[in-house]
Amino acid sequence: MKTYHDWAVPHDPQRGARHLIPETLTMIYHVLPLSFDGGVLKIGVGPSGDNNAVRDIGALLGVIVKTVPMTTQEITDGLSKYYCGDERTMFDIADDLEKRDAKGHGAAS
Repeated sequence: MKTYHDWAVPHDPQRGARHLIPETLTMIYHVLPLSFDGGVLKIGVGPSGDNNAVRDIGALLGVIVKTVPMTTQEITDGLSKYYCGDERTMFDIADDLEKRDAKGHGAAS
């Protein structure tokens, strides 16, 4: 099975990917955002590979989510290193989505 180190993904997750998913969600689902490009978010998932995480994160953010297999330790280390107090709340995400919709980039009702 391919692991995180076998993929062409930088060890330092892109800042955009990190800021797309709030720290709370990464901790709940134990996933590590790796990159965001062309509306596709790549996240590192552990051996258990929670399908609910992929579905929920994709639905919440309105993006396609692809997974990259990682060890539990790699995810834990990445979360500790790259989030460390960089918390975005659900209110921040909702505000970002409203701004995006106001610019005509999403479905506004």
